[in-house]
Amino acid sequence: MDSRKASYFLAVVDEGSFSAAARVLHLSQPALSLAVKELERELGAPLLERKGRGVVVTQAGSAFADHARRALSEFESGHNAVRDIMGLHGGRLKISCLPSLASDPVALSVGTFRMAHPRVAVEMQNANDPEEVIASIRSGRVEVGISSSTGLPDDVRGIDVGEQSLRLIFPPGSSVPEPFPLKGLAGRDVVAFPLGASLRTILDAALSDLELRAQIAVEVSARDAVIPLVLSGAGAALVPDHVAQVAHARGAVVATPSPALRRDLLIIHRPGTLSPAATAFIDHVRKAVDPYSRPL
Repeated sequence: MDSRKASYFLAVVDEGSFSAAARVLHLSQPALSLAVKELERELGAPLLERKGRGVVVTQAGSAFADHARRALSEFESGHNAVRDIMGLHGGRLKISCLPSLASDPVALSVGTFRMAHPRVAVEMQNANDPEEVIASIRSGRVEVGISSSTGLPDDVRGIDVGEQSLRLIFPPGSSVPEPFPLKGLAGRDVVAFPLGASLRTILDAALSDLELRAQIAVEVSARDAVIPLVLSGAGAALVPDHVAQVAHARGAVVATPSPALRRDLLIIHRPGTLSPAATAFIDHVRKAVDPYSRPL
């Protein structure tokens, strides 16, 4: 079995249909279908079932997909290691991060890393919550994850890389003290992310310590919608400091919560040998925050 067929199969799984996968792979659909059929024949089991214009992954296909992702990730790491044995002259780095971390600090870290290693291509993927970051690492979709601090399973490794300050933003014209006591959120409408999102978890935990619950007026998954919702008067929101600065420039009232709230940040990776690009990126971020980095 060659890696090409496995990668074609995974493309169909990820895109949801042969036609969409063929476009992404720049292949004809018949050629793609033939490659997947050959793979199924080699494995002795159907991996996909056609349903209308899409596909359904069989039980055998689901089992094979998990192993294929890890195998292809290891294959790419080995390929990069051989090619870059004399130095980091290329490669591709795939990173998973929470959307609220994408612009700060991930974008800054990726930008300075690319300045140091301009031949390394970087792909950033969003994850809805810390559990999805871990799942991406486990499956081999990405090599490195950047997430908020959370309990880690035994099959992944984490490095503490500092913390992110959090602020409260209120609709324009709001009269609020600075700092703003968290107990003052009692009875106030709040714009919040869904349960499981790291900022929602931090907010709920802080209020629970005060024996309070957030009065959720709007629950929103789209991060870009938070500032417009607050500006329109929908309620207050807990956001990272850099988001609060943008909101303030657009007219929102900003306050520091009391007690102060912060989000601990982690770089997450699988144990064992990583690609040269992933190793260099982790070292780059650790040096940027040293001496605070510590393995978990």
